[in-house]
Amino acid sequence: MLKRLKQHATPATVISIIALVVALGGTAVAGGVLNKKKVNTIIDNRAPGLSVLKAKSADEAGKAGNVFGATVNDGGTVTAATLPGTTANKVSNTFTYHFPRSVTGCIVTGSAWFDGQDTAIPSGTANPNDVIASNPSGTSNSVMVVCP
Repeated sequence: MLKRLKQHATPATVISIIALVVALGGTAVAGGVLNKKKVNTIIDNRAPGLSVLKAKSADEAGKAGNVFGATVNDGGTVTAATLPGTTANKVSNTFTYHFPRSVTGCIVTGSAWFDGQDTAIPSGTANPNDVIASNPSGTSNSVMVVCP
């Protein structure tokens, strides 16, 4: 059998077997380098204070109350919201979302369903729970808020 193996062993086969052994060995070594404690330390150092990091899954992150959003239709009526009590109104092509908690210091983003040119900003200290979103066509849009 060894004789048959020598007849079929080409330089390409030998190199590919060596590459396979190195690749599998590298994976085994890398698997032992990072553990859960080290990964959590890296995350804590890069993003301190985010409560999303303490969630065990993406579903739990939204329940923590620091990631929330809403969608309104063309008339300015809320069609979906992650926080109960979220309301909205529309004036011209501008929608004002009112959330049941402050959005001060949060990151806000918006997206228009049809024209893709939506802008969304927190309204400021006068109305700390409001997000103002607008788009040129005044069509349905959504906003998402991520707070520390």
